[in-house]
Amino acid sequence: MKKDLKKEASEMMHKMKEHRWIVAVVAVMLVVGLVAFCHSPKKFENGRNLPVGEAFDSLTAMLPKGSTIVARFPDDHRADLYYLNSGVLYCFNGKSKLLEEMSVPGITNGSVINASLSQDEKYIMLTVREDKLDKLFRLNTENRNIVDLEKSTAVPDEQKEEEEKPKQSTGKKSEVPVITDPLPEAAFADEPVGAGHEVKAEPKKSDPDNKPEVTTISTD
Repeated sequence: MKKDLKKEASEMMHKMKEHRWIVAVVAVMLVVGLVAFCHSPKKFENGRNLPVGEAFDSLTAMLPKGSTIVARFPDDHRADLYYLNSGVLYCFNGKSKLLEEMSVPGITNGSVINASLSQDEKYIMLTVREDKLDKLFRLNTENRNIVDLEKSTAVPDEQKEEEEKPKQSTGKKSEVPVITDPLPEAAFADEPVGAGHEVKAEPKKSDPDNKPEVTTISTD
């Protein structure tokens, strides 16, 4: 009896180990499938039957807040719409109705700070910020290839930038106040005015050279 119980217990443990392996394999497959789904192009179902131009308008109306339209190519050759959102450049094809992320090689996703169309409307210039550097990339809108232009600019430190700013002088000289009115006479705070502090006027000195003129009147 005891042998049978031990045998059954060992068989159950063996089956449980097999089930664990199966569960682990299924979990790994689910994770891999989820990652592949996130990075694969997504179908825009709402505009699947619309022409290219109308599909662009339909997608534009549904874009999340903060999105910026970079370029629209409603022609038959490209039929792509590019927009920037949260540091990621997206490309929507008006024919296939597929929405795809434009990943910059070797750069962390979500690092694009600026995207602009070139004058010949063939390239999209991408500015990517990483490790305190602004790097420049170029996307070819005909084949969607992204090339590193190997140009980078250091991002200035805000604190150093404030310290390096020259102090601006106002250019105004300090003005010295000019007193034109006579100053008031000093008064004694603890004593009434005129109490033992009478100010006598000094007598005017006679000027010998300044004698009064005498006028003589003749009666002849």
